[in-house]
Amino acid sequence: MDDVAFDRLARRLGGAESRRTAVRTVAALGASVLAGRAMGVSAQGIAPAGGGCKGKRCNSDKNCGRGLICGGNGKCQYKNGNKGGKGDTCCQNSDCKKRFACTRKNQCK
Repeated sequence: MDDVAFDRLARRLGGAESRRTAVRTVAALGASVLAGRAMGVSAQGIAPAGGGCKGKRCNSDKNCGRGLICGGNGKCQYKNGNKGGKGDTCCQNSDCKKRFACTRKNQCK
């Protein structure tokens, strides 16, 4: 939970008129968090399901995303150079080659 979401929750709970209102607020927040996870919403640099991004710790290639391998230093690295190509796993735009951007689905496109 980031600072903004925590502050918003604290204000809602602090201003709750009853326990029922507080419980409803917490339930709604929990449901929205679960819905966000179910939709695959990615957050700041969090590795996508199915593999880690460049620089994430690994002990085999299976721990790394598409287009990455587990390097000798125990971290995921791109097979073909230091940037991802089309369809490769990414966590941020700087992971992708110049003409590509990292999409919400964590792929260079």
